[in-house]
Amino acid sequence: MLELLAEAGAVLVDPAEIESIRELYSYRSSVLLHEFKADLNAYLGKLPPGLPVRSLSELIAFNAAHHEQALSFGQTTLIEADQTSGTLTEPVYIRDRFRDLRLSRREGIDAALRKHRLDALLFPGCTGDTIAARAGYPSVAVPAGYLDDGRPFGIMFTGTAFSEPILIKLAYAFEQLGPWKRPPVLE
Repeated sequence: MLELLAEAGAVLVDPAEIESIRELYSYRSSVLLHEFKADLNAYLGKLPPGLPVRSLSELIAFNAAHHEQALSFGQTTLIEADQTSGTLTEPVYIRDRFRDLRLSRREGIDAALRKHRLDALLFPGCTGDTIAARAGYPSVAVPAGYLDDGRPFGIMFTGTAFSEPILIKLAYAFEQLGPWKRPPVLE
């Protein structure tokens, strides 16, 4: 696949190391939990009256009361998020948010793009989703073929802030090198 990209004119730097990646992944950021509660409560609070769930706390209680029908995956995350204030003013949230931004943006994606003079980073599968999410930077995932066991495989292009036009062009150009998908076998 990389050979096809090079033949199509892409300039590849492999590996384009992200020097802050180890530090970024070495701690559990609290940002997701804090923002999840704030955003979910804002969304649920705007739902029409009469629905059984209008807050994160009510969702947790609903899932517990209906554990046979409700999805149990993620309930622990919901409970952890509900233990935050939901105000996005807690010192631990602010500290983790600044750390996430420093490691994922300035010392992460932006530094790698600048150092290697790149338009985007290419990640196999979804291996770049965490750094892109913590940075708040755009990514586009596209099919890239199949693994030896037949499971589909994709790649992800990630860029800096407001690089969506470049990412869309790269994703489209990559898709034209395919075919990366095959029709399913219907029995």
